[in-house]
Amino acid sequence: MTKLKNLTVLALAGTMMATGLSVAAFANDNRSGIQERDRGAAFRAGERFARADADGDRMISLEEFQAGVNERFTSLDADGDGLVTPAEMVAERQRVAEERAAERIARIDSDEDGTLSLEEMTAASEARFARMDRNDDGSLEPRELRRGFRGGDRDGPRNPGADDGTSEQSL
Repeated sequence: MTKLKNLTVLALAGTMMATGLSVAAFANDNRSGIQERDRGAAFRAGERFARADADGDRMISLEEFQAGVNERFTSLDADGDGLVTPAEMVAERQRVAEERAAERIARIDSDEDGTLSLEEMTAASEARFARMDRNDDGSLEPRELRRGFRGGDRDGPRNPGADDGTSEQSL
């Protein structure tokens, strides 16, 4: 039974790694023309791909893939007993969620106190609205709103026809 549990956990870890690598490979393929919904996720996926591609050939061999699975398993197995429990998986997800939340807060935490006030969130939302309002009419059309939620408010000049050489970054 223990061998079956180990195989199940290994298969689960392999599936998790394969999903991460597939996303990473997709995110790294600039020829796809697909807009990324979340550039932060794409960046993390690209980092994962680069870590897994130990020899730098832009391909993941079975050995590199298995090394990633082993690394992931080891990180999940908090008590080092060779088994990953649901509690260990939950703890890892919680750690990652807290890390991402801290990164999001840091992007708009203007007084750098590690928390967000209503004023900071309001200022951030006003800045994002201004970036999304590409025609500067003070309203968001469905096209502008969709582009903003897909991450399109992060790219290039606010007015597509304007050649002012400026670009704005998302918060």
